[in-house]
Amino acid sequence: MPADIDALFAEAGQHHQAGRFAEAETRLRQVAAAAPRHAPALHVLGVLCAQTGRPDEAVRWIEASLVIEPGNPVARFNLGNALSQAGRDEAAVTAYRASLIARPDFPPGWLNLATALGRAGRLKDAVGAYTQVIAMAPLHPVAHRGLGDTLRGLGRLDEAVSAYARALELDPANAAVCCNLGQTLQEAGRYDEALAAYRRALGMSLPSAEAWIALAGSFRELGETADALAATEKALARDPALPRAWYVKSGLKRFQAGDPDLARMEALLGEAEARGMAEAERIELAFALGKAWLDAGDADRGFAHLHAANRRKRATFDYDGAADVAQLAVIAAAEALASRAETTLGERAVLVVGLPRSGTTLVEQILASHPDIHGAGELTLLDEAIRVVMAGQRGRPNATRAAQIGRRYLDGLAQIAPEAARVVDKLPANLRHAGLIQLALPGARIIHCRRDLADTCLSLYEHNFVEGVDFAYDLAEAAGYARASERLATHWRSALPADRWLDVDYEALVDDLDGQARRLIAFVGLPWNDACLDFHATRRDIRTASATQARQPLYASSVGRAKRYAAHLAPLFEALNVGD
Repeated sequence: MPADIDALFAEAGQHHQAGRFAEAETRLRQVAAAAPRHAPALHVLGVLCAQTGRPDEAVRWIEASLVIEPGNPVARFNLGNALSQAGRDEAAVTAYRASLIARPDFPPGWLNLATALGRAGRLKDAVGAYTQVIAMAPLHPVAHRGLGDTLRGLGRLDEAVSAYARALELDPANAAVCCNLGQTLQEAGRYDEALAAYRRALGMSLPSAEAWIALAGSFRELGETADALAATEKALARDPALPRAWYVKSGLKRFQAGDPDLARMEALLGEAEARGMAEAERIELAFALGKAWLDAGDADRGFAHLHAANRRKRATFDYDGAADVAQLAVIAAAEALASRAETTLGERAVLVVGLPRSGTTLVEQILASHPDIHGAGELTLLDEAIRVVMAGQRGRPNATRAAQIGRRYLDGLAQIAPEAARVVDKLPANLRHAGLIQLALPGARIIHCRRDLADTCLSLYEHNFVEGVDFAYDLAEAAGYARASERLATHWRSALPADRWLDVDYEALVDDLDGQARRLIAFVGLPWNDACLDFHATRRDIRTASATQARQPLYASSVGRAKRYAAHLAPLFEALNVGD
């Protein structure tokens, strides 16, 4: 190789090590042009491209170097890094494995292989790779954390807890690992330990305001409102202009007239354009202000913000409300169900259905306060079972396929709560599947929650849901969907066996908690337990918009609430009264 080429390459290396990437790239390209088979230069040029955010170009340069030097394990390793950066995880796995054939004692290779395997969804293989890293480098905290993440993804929660605990022993100030440990303990139902982990994280410095908001959400799900508020304050201390933090905070406190937070949020929304605030952030801030001003007793300001928030949110997605209502009507017009199968198959299952914000979380909380009942939250088990069994099929399931759906569903319940006498699945949209539930799980019980439709629609209108509930952001669409849902419930009420369907009115629960709670427990076939009346004290994970309310004693202020705001809800009442 001519001496000037060697000198250029050496100079490029000096620039690269000093972080002068532009100068290094210029010299490397000069080397590549003058000596196209200079494998080290091609390799380093690829690494530099990856470091400067050009993974696809990095892959091309490193692959070119490997054509010349196919046995270079370092180039194979860096190829894996570039492929992983480009989102080509399976190809990255292949590259890392090729590198490890030549260098099996290289812990970074095993660690990056484990990460790529996890991102590719190959969790069991990732566990093996993380285990290999730990065997060679037992004091590697990142490997223990990665193992914990992977075991958690596999549902091996106790093992994940052990992995996170070891990671914290090695890196005791890592708040992110502390939060992961808390979330895993929470999923395992070990709530006191989860809270201890979260509170430990509160004393640390999390890397970003977003991390504090995630921690606040975990506290909220466990009913620890004071700690959730403390986490939002830490988030706002890091970023006072973070709309997400204000949105979370608004759901954790009651506002009074003159609250300085009102002025802070108004000022932030007024600066949205100048700050280049994303549409989703404007929406969150407007929802937060809507709730806050209603708390403070200023309905005009509150609804001005709510109308703007819902209008903006509705513009972010396509939704055909008429088609959705028509689909419910088609289900409601279906023929009556076949005579009931005499079997107790599915007796453990209790499905709580109805419109969101109609009291479904409250009913689940009352049931879950019974020592023999497990509240599982909003499960997707039924939809998943239908998808798997009915793949490639058309029409409604026949008896054989319905039985297959039922078995898959019950297998899922057994994994969630193997010891519970009853398991509550609180997914409101399962109202659509009530007929199939009767065929697939003849012993299952369905509890339908009802609430004044105007109050329900108002409550929907006040929330910015993470996903779904597309009908909620327009008052007329919400009313149309609510009425169609009510008609579907009327159909099921007449078609299903009386001992497998129970209507529970939110207003009746507020008026007579003792009587309605006893009615619920009798319906699911269990003896009464007084703990059901102290539902607000029950320690459990609640991951819905009603997490805060379900942990408070019943209050009557939400009954008839929409009528108090009739002047601001004219489209809702007009749509609800159509045909009356």
